[in-house]
Amino acid sequence: TSMCLIELLGPEMNPVLCRLVIDALIQRGEASAIPVKTLIELLRPGNDSWLRQLAIKVLTERGDASAISVLTQLLGDQHLNRVAAEALGRLKWKASNASEQRLYAIAMGQFTDTVAGLSAPFELLVEGLKSGHRDALMALSRMNDNRVVPVCIAALEKEWMNRPGPIAEVLAKLGDRRAVMPLISALERHRVLGPDEEFRQLAMALGDLRDIRAVSPLVSVIVADSVEDAIIGALVKIGKPGADALAETLNKPGDLYWRRSRAVRALCEIGDGRGVRALVDSSRVPSKASAAVRLLQKVVEAHGQKLPREALQSILSLSDQVPWVGEITTCGGGRAVSGLEDGSHVRQLARQELI
Repeated sequence: TSMCLIELLGPEMNPVLCRLVIDALIQRGEASAIPVKTLIELLRPGNDSWLRQLAIKVLTERGDASAISVLTQLLGDQHLNRVAAEALGRLKWKASNASEQRLYAIAMGQFTDTVAGLSAPFELLVEGLKSGHRDALMALSRMNDNRVVPVCIAALEKEWMNRPGPIAEVLAKLGDRRAVMPLISALERHRVLGPDEEFRQLAMALGDLRDIRAVSPLVSVIVADSVEDAIIGALVKIGKPGADALAETLNKPGDLYWRRSRAVRALCEIGDGRGVRALVDSSRVPSKASAAVRLLQKVVEAHGQKLPREALQSILSLSDQVPWVGEITTCGGGRAVSGLEDGSHVRQLARQELI
């Protein structure tokens, strides 16, 4: 009966029925009787993927020269190369030439052990990168080759495996400012997918490159609070060269609250007095005062040493008009702030734009 079933096998047979027949033959220990020619027919592109993997399983159990030959050819199949490579690994197969070694390395993602022995390691890693192997990306980042940055930028623009974060990390590590505009484009594309780790990595990469062109995109991108710290951190890394661009945001009429408040926070952390002055002005508006003074308190406590004297004096000027602002004193050449209360007793009004 087994031979009758084997004779029925082929691509013209119903895929589900074909899989059931092969499973039954495997359980009975008779799968090795399936001719290699039949297995090759089942492996043709376009056939049922599970059926193709079953055919590879049978070839692995055969383990003879003809089976190894077929499995080696499958190293070039983009859909089955990993399964074929794993099967060859179980059979203790050894590559007979550099081409087979390259294909096997790409399929398995084993770039660390194979790159050194190849004549064209860069090309191998680029192929591995295109196949989505992070190890290939990491190996590329360690190479002293001026072709690495364009390759990584191309991968970023093609939304590498839908995960731009790892590419962004590598580009930041390489420190090449050719990556700034592609990273900005990726940041703007990725925001529609929602805030997540990928978004944070893109923002941090732009901060690490410290390029003023990233300031406006970082301020204007619409994201949730969960990634605000990453954006502020990136803006602070860019630092004083980006302060003017941040300050311009404060003067844009009708700009969104969170964009302007983010710019204020970044200016304060950089140590630029314009952020404090904007908060002081808001503190004089009853509907914005409560939120403004809370943020002022946090800013002075965290960054008082960075703030210029004029900024601290502008906070002190509120003491004559707003009862919940304490006094600013100077002692020993350093600035200290005391008596700045929470302001929670201030009448809570409907929250409007802070700035």
